[in-house]
Amino acid sequence: MAQYTGKIRRLANLRGVAGRPTNGARFPHEIYMRLCCLEMERFRREQEQSVAVTRARKCVERCHHIEMEVQELLRSIGQAPVAGGGESARPEGARSEGAAVRDASKLTFIY
Repeated sequence: MAQYTGKIRRLANLRGVAGRPTNGARFPHEIYMRLCCLEMERFRREQEQSVAVTRARKCVERCHHIEMEVQELLRSIGQAPVAGGGESARPEGARSEGAAVRDASKLTFIY
């Protein structure tokens, strides 16, 4: 039997465009595809941002409604609502709005 003397071709010997490095040169359709992907990602991120802002706004509104309901319930049982939570002892701007809401909603019970 005769030995094969030709060159054995393998995967590394295939010639094609897919495996070649581009060296920074791109085809126009690749650039358009990349632009399209970036625009879609920007749209998704903007949607996520608007949903997050809406959710945060609803949380703040709910906290205000809870605080109003707590104050109303305190008035209904005859206990004076906490006005300001002792903010006069602190310098102005040292307390955040959320801290004032939390301090005002602390209840003291007398048994």
